[in-house]
Amino acid sequence: MDRTNEERLDFLADMMEPAAEIFSDPELQKIINSGVAPLKAVKPAIKNHKTACISILAALEETPVEEYHVPAPGAFFLKVLGLFSRPEVKALFTSQSQQNDNGSSGSATENTADGGK
Repeated sequence: MDRTNEERLDFLADMMEPAAEIFSDPELQKIINSGVAPLKAVKPAIKNHKTACISILAALEETPVEEYHVPAPGAFFLKVLGLFSRPEVKALFTSQSQQNDNGSSGSATENTADGGK
């Protein structure tokens, strides 16, 4: 399926929210950043983030979520494992974990010298 650049950007944008849901999960951050096999992250990702996993896999296959069909359990497991095995995915978990650990709430007013007053 040949898509325009705009359509590809739409798919990328559609993937951002489910990716953020997974990458901000403290349990998954701990597993990924601990250096253990990515296999350990698959179960909590699937159990706790079913819709997000499906959304990401659909976007990666450039298929609308409503048209995506979860493959046989073994194939789905391998696809999710493949996500967690990618170095760029691990980098996203590391980046998210560092942002969560810096003590910042993310609030612009809270992080100013005068507390926004």
